[in-house]
Amino acid sequence: MVYRGEDEITPVDNKIDQVWKDVFLFLVTFQDKFYSQNIEQNPSINISEVKITTTDRKRFIENISTDENFSDFEEFAKLINSTKFYKILFNIAKDNQVISKINDFLNIVDLSEFYYGKISSLTDYNQIIDYLESDSSALNELGKYFYENGGILSKVGVKRKYLDDEEFLSKYRQSMVGKPCPYCGERITVVEIDHFLPKSKYPLLSIYSSNLVPSCVECNKEKKEKLQLPISHPLKFNHLKYIKFSFNDYTAIAVPNLDDEGESLLVKNMIEITNFNRLFRESIIAPDLRKLDLIISENPDDIEKLTDSVGFEFISDIKKKLYKDYVDKCLEQSMLQDYSCFYSISREI
Repeated sequence: MVYRGEDEITPVDNKIDQVWKDVFLFLVTFQDKFYSQNIEQNPSINISEVKITTTDRKRFIENISTDENFSDFEEFAKLINSTKFYKILFNIAKDNQVISKINDFLNIVDLSEFYYGKISSLTDYNQIIDYLESDSSALNELGKYFYENGGILSKVGVKRKYLDDEEFLSKYRQSMVGKPCPYCGERITVVEIDHFLPKSKYPLLSIYSSNLVPSCVECNKEKKEKLQLPISHPLKFNHLKYIKFSFNDYTAIAVPNLDDEGESLLVKNMIEITNFNRLFRESIIAPDLRKLDLIISENPDDIEKLTDSVGFEFISDIKKKLYKDYVDKCLEQSMLQDYSCFYSISREI
């Protein structure tokens, strides 16, 4: 397994993880307080039919302020300054199954080891589903609220308390511009943050740093909610180094280039969920491949012209790999007798 170098992609700073930890710890600690005041006022009330008001939110904060655990959450409680946020928390707290799920999540001893290890495990990947997947609409609402305008991550108090910088995420995005997209290898011009495990199915991981992958717009658009386990994580295992290209006329088809069947499956699943081969359809790469055909046929020994004409110094490593594999195909078809100089240029790709 080849891991990415620090000079390529860096993950989101894990200080963001304390945000979701405090949200979930708060819910577990004060679960009963969310609805006890409603029951005290009306013992026959159906808790699922409770309508939340600003008064309920304020009364709740007053109620928990006398709790012995309140000192640990006093700063966080100040962030519950909107009825919408309180209502989202209330809807989670009233669901015992969801709270149990959150408890299991919080009790994972080493989340990073569990997350990375189980995703790519050929035998234990289902534990990701067992521990982390949830279809709770309330948890999904929380996941959305982390990111929306006026939501948790946009609150000034959250930025100051947890992130030390009010432009935390925007600065991170800016730092990734020009780096290779961990999904396709092309240079990122506009940075988007992809949830590797989709937040619609894994809302517990909505702002877990290791689940946030900077990507180009096209890969984020293509991947969407797709997931195929087991799979290699793009910030840990560089699947692009284990891809080879075959060709159907001027359409390139990427396939795993590994002897180990298990590792080959991890790369195959990554190719599929990102629709990786869309990058190399005929309409996109045919002009360059036709140019290669012409240069190879007219100047089989002029390697400098070959590389200059295609412009290797300006293209991504994955495109260099594609062109090398195309020249390999030409060699096999006896179109090129000696391309040792070309090979020396591209063999490190």
